[in-house]
Amino acid sequence: GEELRPAVVALGTWGYKWAAAELRPDNLDAGLLMWFLRRRVRVENLPEGRVVIRFDFRAQGARAYWLEGQQSFWLILERPVVDLCVSDPGFEVDLTVSADLPELTRVYLGHVSLAQATRQGSVEVLGHRELRSGFRNWIGVSPFAQT
Repeated sequence: GEELRPAVVALGTWGYKWAAAELRPDNLDAGLLMWFLRRRVRVENLPEGRVVIRFDFRAQGARAYWLEGQQSFWLILERPVVDLCVSDPGFEVDLTVSADLPELTRVYLGHVSLAQATRQGSVEVLGHRELRSGFRNWIGVSPFAQT
């Protein structure tokens, strides 16, 4: 498999260049974004114990179809495991991320920083200050993001 790495990286770089440059509504999918975010969590930066993050996607009018009926997702972070839930797992929520789907997608793609998105109000992180501060160090971006 390692011999295919250069081909996979080349395809990923090509796809990022052409698909991620301009986000169209038909390219947005909250479930897929959450799966990508789950895979990019930097577990080495997580605090001890379990942290539960609920992601609430804001949708109005025509934007609602991007969510396909699913507006909330939960990440359960407990080193070294990161789980993604599409229904309430029943744990107390430590952080709530309220976001516009296009903007959180731009954060993941590296088009804007999480700090920029929070300053603009398109992504809001609510919870204990220490966890809010740590959040930016836990959530990774696409491996193809131009940094």
